[in-house]
Amino acid sequence: MKFLAVLLTLTVFSYSSAFPGYIFKELSKRDAFIKEIFLKDIQTTNLGFSWNSCGSDSDPVKAAVSVSPDPIPIPGTVKVSANASLALDVKAPVKLSLEVKKKLGPFWIKVPCIDNIGSCTYDDACAMTPWKPGQPCPPEFVKYGVPCRCPISKGSYSVPSATLQTESSAIPGGDYQIKANIYMNNKRLACFSVSFGISK
Repeated sequence: MKFLAVLLTLTVFSYSSAFPGYIFKELSKRDAFIKEIFLKDIQTTNLGFSWNSCGSDSDPVKAAVSVSPDPIPIPGTVKVSANASLALDVKAPVKLSLEVKKKLGPFWIKVPCIDNIGSCTYDDACAMTPWKPGQPCPPEFVKYGVPCRCPISKGSYSVPSATLQTESSAIPGGDYQIKANIYMNNKRLACFSVSFGISK
């Protein structure tokens, strides 16, 4: 146990020597420390993109996504392919609960909800789409008949290959794990776990 404690301390301080040892003794300072870790660009370890279901067979929404290259360049160009199957119509509000972890050395640190980014819960993910009613959907969506906003009718959707531009973002570089639970009318639609790296 002492070895693990020492290893954790050395790993943490190798990334941020400005934080004194008593940071682990006070909750508020610990939260500030985690925030600093999240906001710091860390070189990715070529984790590899992965997308898996963490739900059950009874969940009405199924999806599979692949993204290349990995790590994801921001800004840059990425290729995305996706398949989804909806057993019901998806309508607002759709609740989205995220658990986000960032890799720090050999450890995965849970990222708190910071300025609405991180391990946050959003009451209506539909309202987060950048394509508002009346605005055209991106050409890739139109080409394959995929809706870019709610409501989304039940059925099967497929995007064999789409090229997208990633713009500069406040999300720092590093390796991430995200677990997403999606709900509508207090019923879970799906659960997905995603691992990926971001290079900046």
